[in-house]
Amino acid sequence: MADIFTTRLNFNFDKTKFGDAIVLSDETKDFLNTKPIVLTDWQISDLANSNVATSTNYYKNPILNVANQLRANVYNLKNVFTSINQYDIPVQSANIITVATNLIIEIDALKSHTNNISGVQAADANINEDSFISVEYPDYDKSIALGKDLVMLLNATDGILDASPALGCMTSLFIGSDIQANNNTIFAHIATANNTIRTGTIYVGDPPSPVTGNISNITHVVANSILLSLNVANTLIGGRREADWFYYREGLELLQDYDKINKLEDVGQTQEYLIKNLIGTQEYIDKLSANT
Repeated sequence: MADIFTTRLNFNFDKTKFGDAIVLSDETKDFLNTKPIVLTDWQISDLANSNVATSTNYYKNPILNVANQLRANVYNLKNVFTSINQYDIPVQSANIITVATNLIIEIDALKSHTNNISGVQAADANINEDSFISVEYPDYDKSIALGKDLVMLLNATDGILDASPALGCMTSLFIGSDIQANNNTIFAHIATANNTIRTGTIYVGDPPSPVTGNISNITHVVANSILLSLNVANTLIGGRREADWFYYREGLELLQDYDKINKLEDVGQTQEYLIKNLIGTQEYIDKLSANT
């Protein structure tokens, strides 16, 4: 058996000095013998060796790698357009740079969210969300706890007989293939944009003045295609995270409402008298009387 008491906790006191304070009652001893905490060998070993690091030993973020790849490619694409000094045909390059910047922010937010709901890290007490402090957002433990209750409730209300109520605020863990598809498209756009660039001098304005540097002959069609791809990725990533957060918060409110409404039907004789004669609205009285 592991010696957690003296090794990890570093207990090094002479037990005899405790005197009678060390003695457990027979009832307590019987309880410990008949209802012990049950731990597997690996759990005991990890406790003894302080090897309980959920972020590395037990859980992983299944979309982290592809999210990092997408982030790198969006960053590179943004840099391509930032490096262009002039266009043969004016295009809305500023929009591409802005949307790419926003997409990087959304990717970072998704990585944090999926780290939380995958168990790699626990949600902090609060988070700065759109310039205000948010305190209700999910992590793995919160999601599982909520999901168990929602499976029971939604089976009773909606007849659902699958695990979808338990996974409603964890959908972002299941979009790896969608992120990869967006990543492939944006990676291809990098080569496309680079191929439009030449180094030279172009005369612009009236009267014309020379601009020397990276000149791009990108067309409106190609530029709009790139902008569309960035927006599609932004909608996917931001939309899924926000949907997970919405589901979690609405789920909490739904369970709170269930607790309230459950009490409205389960009333005793005294409560029923109070409701029907003094404190109940006619709507509540009618519903209670209908009992459907």
